[in-house]
Amino acid sequence: MFYDPMKKIETSLSQIKIVFIVTTIFLIVLSFFVFLQIKKLIDSSDWVNHTNQVTMSLQNISSDVVEAETNQRAFLLSGDSVLLKKRDAAFSLMANEWNFLDSLLQDNPQQKENLKTLQKSIDAKKVSMHKVLQDYRPMDMIPAFRDRILDGVGIMDQVKMNIQKMGTVQSQILELRSQKYSRLSFLTPVFIIVLFLGALLILLVSYYRINQALHHSQYLQAKLEEEKTLAQTVLNSSPDNIIVLDKELRYLIANPQAEKLIFKYTKNYIGMKATELFPSTKTLSDMQKVLKGESIYHNDYYSKVTGIHYEVIYTPLYKGSEIVGLIARSRDISEVLTTNITLEKKNEELEERNTFVETLINSSVDLIMVVDEGMSYLKINKKAEESFGHFFPESIIGKRITEVSPNASTAEIKRAFEGITVYINKFKSFAFNKYYEVSYIPLKKKEEVHAVMIIMHDITESIEIEEEIRALNQTFNYAEQVSMFGSYRFNFATKKITFSDNLYRLLGCFPQEFEASVQNLIKYVHADDIQNTLNPITETFTLRHVSKREYRIIRSDTKTIYVRETAKTITDDEGVKWMIGTLQDITEEKHQEHNLSKTNEDLEKMNKELQAFAYISSHDLQEPLRKIQTFSTRIIEKELDHLSDSAKDNFERIQAAALRMQTLIQDLLAYSSTNSDERKFEYINLGKITDLVQDDLKDDLQQRNATIETNGMCEVKVIPFQFTQLLHNLIGNSLKFSTLDRAPHIIISAEIIKGSELNNIKVSAEMNYCHITVSDNGIGFEPEYNEKIFEVFQRLHGKEKYKGTGIGLAIVKKIVDNHNGQITANGEVNKGATFNIYIPLS
Repeated sequence: MFYDPMKKIETSLSQIKIVFIVTTIFLIVLSFFVFLQIKKLIDSSDWVNHTNQVTMSLQNISSDVVEAETNQRAFLLSGDSVLLKKRDAAFSLMANEWNFLDSLLQDNPQQKENLKTLQKSIDAKKVSMHKVLQDYRPMDMIPAFRDRILDGVGIMDQVKMNIQKMGTVQSQILELRSQKYSRLSFLTPVFIIVLFLGALLILLVSYYRINQALHHSQYLQAKLEEEKTLAQTVLNSSPDNIIVLDKELRYLIANPQAEKLIFKYTKNYIGMKATELFPSTKTLSDMQKVLKGESIYHNDYYSKVTGIHYEVIYTPLYKGSEIVGLIARSRDISEVLTTNITLEKKNEELEERNTFVETLINSSVDLIMVVDEGMSYLKINKKAEESFGHFFPESIIGKRITEVSPNASTAEIKRAFEGITVYINKFKSFAFNKYYEVSYIPLKKKEEVHAVMIIMHDITESIEIEEEIRALNQTFNYAEQVSMFGSYRFNFATKKITFSDNLYRLLGCFPQEFEASVQNLIKYVHADDIQNTLNPITETFTLRHVSKREYRIIRSDTKTIYVRETAKTITDDEGVKWMIGTLQDITEEKHQEHNLSKTNEDLEKMNKELQAFAYISSHDLQEPLRKIQTFSTRIIEKELDHLSDSAKDNFERIQAAALRMQTLIQDLLAYSSTNSDERKFEYINLGKITDLVQDDLKDDLQQRNATIETNGMCEVKVIPFQFTQLLHNLIGNSLKFSTLDRAPHIIISAEIIKGSELNNIKVSAEMNYCHITVSDNGIGFEPEYNEKIFEVFQRLHGKEKYKGTGIGLAIVKKIVDNHNGQITANGEVNKGATFNIYIPLS
């Protein structure tokens, strides 16, 4: 109507020449760009491989740490030294992997810092593991050992957290690099192919159009009228509604199909505006957009006027480059739409189902395979492909089962082809060295089995855990029987309580003989103890606090036993609160307490007798000694000139022996009175006691040119008289056992310190202590006498050279015991001795 093909051909010739030249230049530029794009793709691939290597190395290090931890824990449980060698082997493998990982992370400063942090946590873990072994005592879980194990668990968690942190960073790097590689790997070939094909197409089209314009221009002119006629024929015979409108949206032309629609409203439609017949805001908006150069398509346009669904196309009408109107084409699609909607819905459902099934199968952690009647693999999921790929690198699709696994049994598959679903709850695969749950499911088509799906679920870890739990439960049951205690667990969420087998045995019942409940347990409590026991038991499970109590139980065999119940509330990893309790048979302990009480009464009587003996020793026994000393002194003073030298020597020996006897009696009296003295504790500064002792020993200190140095004197609650005697004995010892070649130098220091900071297993880790140190530069003693030195009458040196009865340090030890403290001694020959005293502050 407004179309001039000859003019268009002339215009196209000049355009095609320009396109041909531009395409040639474009191909040259494209070759260079392709080279750069391929280089980027190769670099991206190298980075992805590098990231995967780092991730794999981290996983290996994590596995080695867990391997070492597992072997050491196994050693702690079994005592098998081979497990320690396996642990050391795991650390050796980890060291080799560590060097490889360090070389890989040279390009990543952040990961290098994370690697240093991980190194520190792993080193700390190694130290913790060695410390655990230092404290390890078979079948003797001392608190320090248990604390070290708990420390090891915490450090292990820190190692895992550091590895997870590096793994997270590496995963982020891998994701970015993988995205870049995927984008490049997809875009590069597509882009190259599209550009090459586009350029080639442009060349071909240009060449074709040039030839077409040169050889068929006259032919096109001759055919123009024929085409117009044909177009009019097509327009009139089209089942679609075709309407042509001008820029003012007035009707210019309508084919017969459209006229039937328009004639329903008016016969004189030529020149009438479309909005007058169909005043639709959406239609007007679409037409305005088309007049601006857009083409609009509605695959389902519902007309409220006609009540019909249409497929509508609006295209601009050009005269040259100017838009002079638009063409509206519409088709009644009501029936087609109904059919399409049904088909599309079914196709969508089928596609969604297929996608879901495919995704489900490939995302499964189970091995899933489908085999046909010829026992050949039709399909396998990703997990199965990875598993078979370890020992059968080629694809197994289309291969028979016996080709892949020569020893595999096909009996279950044959049964499944008979329409029977076969399930094996535990199957050991020697090829994979794992345990599986296996299901053989027949796949039917028109009620006939055409294939069998094999699903293998890995239960290796569950089997191992079950075996370990079974062994631990058996060990725990044995431990309960040996230790004569039973246990229970109470779930606060479900209000359910369970009893161990040995708890039933404590009650004289068979394991699980009756339902576990608080009420059933209370039935066995002694009637005299029920009132003192019922409320605490009820409060324990209601208020959720820790409880300790002792009461009697009447067993089912009427035997009465004493039990000690201990309960504690814990929260597991899933946030569930539990009450864990134990009942221990302490009948023998109660009998021992009774016997001990009787023994204490007997000891009290003996102490009174000893006090009487001490009184006799302090008064009656010393009276003959004083007379011996008095009469021998008189004889020496008055008869000295008449005595022979031998007699003089004998009298001097009598006096020396009497003096030693008197000193021994006084020391024994002091030792015995250390217990019998009334214990009145007072807060007093140690410096004050030290000053009193220095004044008392002032002459001895000056005579020996001795010095006493004090540091950090603190205030402590003690028995002043006894503590004065303690320091008097220690300082006296330092003066007595000093060397002739150097002046005595005594250092007394004190500080308040936590028990956990002391390297002494006899003190409580949670208690604060006053740590008193008394050291000198005297003759010292052999380290082998560190403990023996505190025994009564224990002398390390001859009485001819060093005076004393060997009771002084025994008195010191007894005074420290009276204060619930600890004392240790360390000596080195000719270098001095050090005494460490630990007095609790509470």
